Amino acid sequence: MRSFLEEAPPREDIAALIQEARWAPSGGNRQPWAVVAISPGRTRALLDRWQARLWTWVLPSYVGLLAERRPEMSESELWSFAQDRVAQAGSVTGHPWLLLVHQVGGGEQSRHHLENTPTARRSADFEARIERAVQLTEDVGRCSVGLFAHHLHLGAAARGWGSCLQWQWVMLQEELEQEGVLPSGLALRCGVVVGHALAHPKVPEREAVQVSWVD
Repeated sequence: MRSFLEEAPPREDIAALIQEARWAPSGGNRQPWAVVAISPGRTRALLDRWQARLWTWVLPSYVGLLAERRPEMSESELWSFAQDRVAQAGSVTGHPWLLLVHQVGGGEQSRHHLENTPTARRSADFEARIERAVQLTEDVGRCSVGLFAHHLHLGAAARGWGSCLQWQWVMLQEELEQEGVLPSGLALRCGVVVGHALAHPKVPEREAVQVSWVD
């Protein structure tokens, strides 16, 4: 959903949406997420300035995905098709909110807790396990943040709004920091644009899920 009305939901409704999304599941109930909510006017200015550049970065990945799904197309056809799709439906229009979701806590927090484990309770391979536990904590945190972002979408849909997941904003983090949009040092994971839908697009087809059954 990338086409929004000029009139956006009020701040109190966005605040309620964000607080409802906190009921998303998270590993260990750590709730490792936080949001920078950017007003519709500022969001529109950011989109006008950076949207074309974001698509320039993302387009090669999109072409690669198309190549897997449409092996009959030549490379030139894939690029032409991708560029046409972006021109037709890739740009966000209107005045949505931009919710930049970042991860809090994480692996180093887990390391601190583990390193304070009493010696008597440490296993023989304790030091090696620390690194694995730190990485696991980081991975679980990323997954939890993804679930939180999904709950933002569910909450928006329940209100009849439109929303779109946009991970490209992570690639602009340095520029957003320089403009004063973001404080420095955040573990930015994704952006979600949300607002009143101008028109809901046709639901795309979904491929069947590959399942391995174990009896």
